[in-house]
Amino acid sequence: MLTFVRTSTFTLWAKAHRVVTSCQPPPAQPSRARPTAVSRFTPVISPMSAAPASMKSRLLHAGSWSFVGHAASQVIRFVSNVILAQFLLPDTFGLMSTVIVISVGLQMFSDLGILQNVVRHPNAEDRQFLNTAWTVQILRGVVIWLVAVLAACGLWLAAPLGWVTQTYADPRMPWVIVATAFTAVLQGLESTQALVERRHMRWKRLTQIDLSNQLIGLLITATLAWWTRSIWALVIGSLIVVTCKTVLTHIALPGPANRLCWDREVLKELVSFGKWVFLSSLLFFLAANADRLILPALISPTVMGLYAIAFTIITAPTQVVATLAGNVALPALSEVFRLRPVELRSVAIKFQKLSDYFLIPTTAMVMVAGPSIVGLFYSAAYQEAGAILRTLAIAGIAYRYVVIEQCYLVMNKPQILTLVNVIRCVGAYALIPFAFNQGGFQGALMAIVAIQYVGWPVAFYFKIKYQLFDWRSELMALPLFGLGLALGWPLSLGLDHLAPWVHNVVQMLRVFVKGGA
Repeated sequence: MLTFVRTSTFTLWAKAHRVVTSCQPPPAQPSRARPTAVSRFTPVISPMSAAPASMKSRLLHAGSWSFVGHAASQVIRFVSNVILAQFLLPDTFGLMSTVIVISVGLQMFSDLGILQNVVRHPNAEDRQFLNTAWTVQILRGVVIWLVAVLAACGLWLAAPLGWVTQTYADPRMPWVIVATAFTAVLQGLESTQALVERRHMRWKRLTQIDLSNQLIGLLITATLAWWTRSIWALVIGSLIVVTCKTVLTHIALPGPANRLCWDREVLKELVSFGKWVFLSSLLFFLAANADRLILPALISPTVMGLYAIAFTIITAPTQVVATLAGNVALPALSEVFRLRPVELRSVAIKFQKLSDYFLIPTTAMVMVAGPSIVGLFYSAAYQEAGAILRTLAIAGIAYRYVVIEQCYLVMNKPQILTLVNVIRCVGAYALIPFAFNQGGFQGALMAIVAIQYVGWPVAFYFKIKYQLFDWRSELMALPLFGLGLALGWPLSLGLDHLAPWVHNVVQMLRVFVKGGA
């Protein structure tokens, strides 16, 4: 299922924030300290560590593949949404987006930091370490699926009693949860060589696997949607996509095959580190996904589907920034802080400018042209998503400080990010229901937008205190915003003029396909 297979930009951010811990060097142990659980391992010298390339060349290579791959992924994702919307109704997207968030939540609640351990640990490429991590990964996937089955049974029993309402009470929900959550079992079987590739920022093969996988999923899911016209096209498509990716990680990536292994010392190391990742993941998930956890209890599956479509569009630019922040800015800032801390300010400002030059004009354009974008690519059943998109675009600008959030953790200040997430979490679960009661769905939308900005005062304080503040880059945001608004008006007019032609072509294609069937 292409539509929400990567969930959302918030989930990507969660991954980026959790990976940052891997970039911190392990604390020095006193000489009298007892050896760590994995100290008996022989360090593995990878080809990259034997002859390291310059930081600039590695960042350019990793950044180019990360950017191109993610941009292409967003295009495929958007095309997939447009195609699927021709065959499926909004309530299908609303129900599926809710199920995906539930599935991601179960994975976050059981996060043991396996990825972070492999990226962080000096001996993580030891086969015994990787095979034990792979075994734990498989068991975790099975546990996640079993918990999902129990949750589905709970919804199935609660719906007739009126304990759950709106989208959560949909009779399809329990069955879709059970089927979709099985992807956790399939993901648990992925080769740990994919983690090793990420450890060394070798994104070429990973990007090729992801894009090939998405194209396969697009063809399969679109065919199933045309044939079945039901949510099961998305469910079956997602299972096939995850299966293909798991197989490709075993046959397309170099390195020895994984084997089942159970080393207690390695397990102790994984759990010891993972408990902190678990806490961070739990807080971030509850804060970042509050809208998609609260809204299904307040609005119908159809309205939730319109929200999901608008959310998918606005996360395209924010995901690009979040991906580059996690895959490129994060390791770069970490290396600069370790080796040349006096240069951290200049490097952070450069990344902030790059983020601003792309994110601010793009989201400002969507604020103006949002309804026209939806009007061009989606049928009449989805047109109300345009107004939702225009409102959510205001929240998109709030993500410009994803770069500074990397600095919180690079400078070993994770408590700041935790504080921001706590504020976001408490604010979301208090403000969204209150705003809905006062102003309906529109009130809830404005609350969702406002919550995204609660981290700005903290970011300003942090930048000033640690001399990362730059007035020129901050003031540059204003003309960039104005430029985006100015470009949005002609874009909106052009899309409005093009929309009738596109709808006529789509209608002819639908008649042709129907006649051929």
